[in-house]
Amino acid sequence: MDAALTEFPLLPITHDEMRFMLLALVDLILGLLIICILPFAWILKDGIGPDSVTTTGLEAVWKCLMSFYVGPAILLFGFLDQLLRIGVPADKPRSKKASIILWLVATTLLSLFSLLMLLIFFRL
Repeated sequence: MDAALTEFPLLPITHDEMRFMLLALVDLILGLLIICILPFAWILKDGIGPDSVTTTGLEAVWKCLMSFYVGPAILLFGFLDQLLRIGVPADKPRSKKASIILWLVATTLLSLFSLLMLLIFFRL
């Protein structure tokens, strides 16, 4: 049994490595939203088929950003990206109070993202 436990030792992940992995994941999702989903939302903002209606100006931008809720998702992931870049510096450790505040902000952002995904899937 001891041989099985020592065969695959757990690698400790440092604070900087965790920050880098989270930052890469957030940047990947943000890039996917901007490059893939935003143009698709722009195409579908007016509808497809004979019932489509042409919109212009700020109404067109608003309809595009609210299609698939891509606008709030971009804002959410942009804020999370800035939080990871500025709020969690790589060079110095945080105090316990600052860590709790960052944890609460990250949990709130994750909850908002989950709500956003539910709205997208169920179109409430």
